[in-house]
Amino acid sequence: RELAPLLADLEGQAFDFCLFQHHDSRAATERRWGQMPWDQALWRAAGVETGALSPVSTPAAAQLVQTANYPWNKIYRTGFLRDHGIGCSEIAQHEDVELHWRSFLRARSILASDRVCAVHFVAPGGGRLTNHTGPARLEVFAPLARLAAEIAQAGDSPFALPFYRFALGLCAWIEGNLRPEFHDTLRARAADCSFSTAAS
Repeated sequence: RELAPLLADLEGQAFDFCLFQHHDSRAATERRWGQMPWDQALWRAAGVETGALSPVSTPAAAQLVQTANYPWNKIYRTGFLRDHGIGCSEIAQHEDVELHWRSFLRARSILASDRVCAVHFVAPGGGRLTNHTGPARLEVFAPLARLAAEIAQAGDSPFALPFYRFALGLCAWIEGNLRPEFHDTLRARAADCSFSTAAS
């Protein structure tokens, strides 16, 4: 129900994309409404935890880029995506990583809204694509390498350290959601991948 008011807030605004908050079903099990604590802490650190529509500074963007990189927690200006050739990666899983990060890297005007405009239902034991544990997860290294190269080319980027943390954290998360027979391959790819040096 907050989505229509957010669209009204955005009417006439100049922006590349607007990041909004969401409710996570895992929070509901703890009788809470809203995002998970780690995501909410990033909004707090960015100084945009409250406010129906807040401009996002570069330091704040470096905090918010570390939020869960869902493709549905933003409203994009279509022209911004087209002008920069931004979209999901060609891979079957983790395809939203490139969309999320490149949006933050290329945007000149970001807005944030504390309106809760989506509900994220997490089903740990489900059969959805996000629950798959096979080798398709290893394809994430291609978009990670492309992003790392773009960040490195930018020089002293405020997004370098957040990206480095994200990439390492993602590899750890993937290992926990990958069948054991693929763990050695994951570790070898992570150790050999250019993102580890480009982002640091």
